[in-house]
Amino acid sequence: MIENIPRGEAMRFGWEMTKENLGFFIASYIVAGLVWCVSGVLLILTVAHAADGNAGTAALFGLLTFLVSTITAAIMFVSYVKAGMFISAGYDVSIRDCLPTVGEIAKVYAAYFIWFVGIGIGLVFFILPGIWVALKYWPCGWIIIEKGLGPVEALKEAGELTDLLKFDLMFFFIVCGLVLFLGALVFLVGILIAFPVVLIATTYVFRLMANLEVAS
Repeated sequence: MIENIPRGEAMRFGWEMTKENLGFFIASYIVAGLVWCVSGVLLILTVAHAADGNAGTAALFGLLTFLVSTITAAIMFVSYVKAGMFISAGYDVSIRDCLPTVGEIAKVYAAYFIWFVGIGIGLVFFILPGIWVALKYWPCGWIIIEKGLGPVEALKEAGELTDLLKFDLMFFFIVCGLVLFLGALVFLVGILIAFPVVLIATTYVFRLMANLEVAS
């Protein structure tokens, strides 16, 4: 268990690993774009039916859009967490290696649903409890991928990992947010680089917290 979050070290690691694996990330963006096309088509159909006054059909397509979009988001999340885990451990990575199983998607979906509900309830009660919940349980997805635990077990272990580190984590995620913001400023193209830097840096922090090996 680490005593503090090495923010600078994590970001430097994320930058170096991103440069080494840039080809993988470019290929993954192409695949991700194709997968998201399904949600895009459903959204277009929803808007088209709403414009034609077909409220019932528009509602149906709206529900389908929501379901497909959230499932797609879970697929993308699991895939990129797997990529981050492989890369931060020093392994070669391919898109095939990162394909999620149905079980992983279901567990991550359930865990983060519980997490988001907890954040929402916490934000209602003076905001700070919501931030506390967000920081306390954020690594549950990484734990599911690493250990195959169920949603509740992963959330419990996440809370144990982040114990006494919440302030350090808050500053770390502020840095992550700034990196993503600066990336978005570069005609949005920079986000394509900033995203893997933050992903790998975050995974690096998780591996340190969980006492897992990291690439040298």
